[in-house]
Amino acid sequence: MSLGAADRSRIAEIERSLRVYVDGGPPGLTQVLAPVRDLLRFDPVIAYGVEEVGESFRLSFAEAVGGCGTSVARRVLGDFIGAQSRKFAGYDPRRPEPWNRNKVVTHADLIRHGVPTAPITEIAMPKLGVVVSQQLRVLVCDGPSLLAWFGGYRSEPFTQRDRRVLGALVPSVRRRLMLERTLASAGLTHAALEVALEAIGAPTFLLAAGGAPVLANAAGRAALDTEPVALRAKLTRAARSRQDEEFRVFPVDSPGSPRRFLAIGKATPSARVHVQNAARLWGLSRRQADVLTWVLEGASNARIGAELGIADRTVETHVTAILERAQVDSRAELIVAAMRT
Repeated sequence: MSLGAADRSRIAEIERSLRVYVDGGPPGLTQVLAPVRDLLRFDPVIAYGVEEVGESFRLSFAEAVGGCGTSVARRVLGDFIGAQSRKFAGYDPRRPEPWNRNKVVTHADLIRHGVPTAPITEIAMPKLGVVVSQQLRVLVCDGPSLLAWFGGYRSEPFTQRDRRVLGALVPSVRRRLMLERTLASAGLTHAALEVALEAIGAPTFLLAAGGAPVLANAAGRAALDTEPVALRAKLTRAARSRQDEEFRVFPVDSPGSPRRFLAIGKATPSARVHVQNAARLWGLSRRQADVLTWVLEGASNARIGAELGIADRTVETHVTAILERAQVDSRAELIVAAMRT
């Protein structure tokens, strides 16, 4: 079935909200939970993240509209997740199964996939007043790495229209969560966006409305030195189209300032050549070269660990070893050194 004009219009409004990053503003999902709840008649709508800590997990964030609200959701989910050391919600939080990534599912779908009743449904959800049999959710993932559980509950069964509406929102929610994860790993916490650029490994640029680079991190400056004319043309196209094969582009709004764009580089074939050259020059192991490839893309330790099937702390060990072999002190310097091999 195709969605009606009213649904498409409301989805477009939510997508527009998620596309604009406001410097110092609230997380993207905080802004859209209420309209999503209204669109899908959720009660409540919930989004939460999980991060690995040693052999167990902890709640990285939680937001809720309806039901018991955010404060209760954070307390209940935090207490429950902190006590777990295995699957607890019908998925593997370290590396969700391929069929479970970025797919809209109901409780009935989980049963068809042979997923047993999860402890979270028996212990935590009743404290939130949730009717688990009528859930509609998606595990928003960056590759195999979990970004967020996103969905909601209600008393009536969900329809194909509801599935399509939530599914239509997944790409924009995913892009926004990926941006926020990148900036969080760069140490951005209500600080100047300009300061955070230096901590992002991949070539990253703050662009004026026309696409001219206003600021660049160390990796971005190295790329500009290597191909100044071609790269400036690519950045101009990226700012105008907001879609590019080499950059993830996000509008950035700051109070009292004109709109700018954040362009974060993706891994390219040429970047992989640099990895091969760097691996030979620095004597990297195959695993270290794999880690360096993802570092060049600006991936977080969580994403790298999920892609390679290793723990976050093992990723950090490899990164530290690569920094020592390259004789540099930071990921930004590492990118510059790799780009020059």
